[in-house]
Amino acid sequence: SMHFAVSAACLASIESAMRTAERGGGIKKVVEDGGTMVCAHDIHRCSKSEIAEMLALAERNTKKLYRLGGWGWSRREKRAELESSRARLFLVRRSDVFPYLKHKTPQRTFEIDFLRTSTHPRSERDIVAFVHYRFLKEDGRAVAYVYDVHCDECVQNCGLGTMLMERVHRVAREAGMSATMLTVFHANKGAMRLYTSKLGYRIDPYSPSANGARGCTYEILSR
Repeated sequence: SMHFAVSAACLASIESAMRTAERGGGIKKVVEDGGTMVCAHDIHRCSKSEIAEMLALAERNTKKLYRLGGWGWSRREKRAELESSRARLFLVRRSDVFPYLKHKTPQRTFEIDFLRTSTHPRSERDIVAFVHYRFLKEDGRAVAYVYDVHCDECVQNCGLGTMLMERVHRVAREAGMSATMLTVFHANKGAMRLYTSKLGYRIDPYSPSANGARGCTYEILSR
């Protein structure tokens, strides 16, 4: 499969789109560096096809982890989570990042600029990343709980997931939440390392391991 490197300009433009969408409470478009960045916010603004894409991306990334963790995977339950009126999210579409991507090949590196091409490639994987979170009460605390954060394989390990998580944390802080929380499986070693070593998350007092439970396959982290 093709892998891409997302430039700093791309991440900055997506971040700007997120700020614009958060202030406006919905879908907004901003233009920076000659590219149009699109960010969708709040689940009720998403189409059925977008929800289906998010569900497929979540399944590709976590179906195995859910089963290893003993939870089992249910498309019906995950779809219900995504369709909940309480769900809040940010989406990153393929068209959001492609104008700024560099396609790396063994022979050479070249710019991909679809804004200047006559044809725009279509794919059933139009959504390449998303984060789903909610404002909840956990153990008496008002928190932002991250239910899902997923990046398609073509944009993994390039800073996009980190940027999404940092944006949720800032939204939570601005909304007066006491913390940002999430659940991570022990088997997902890369995610655990990212959250605890890079993003400053710690095992929450509400986590099973913090309460003496043994053999748990997951931790609840907070920041």
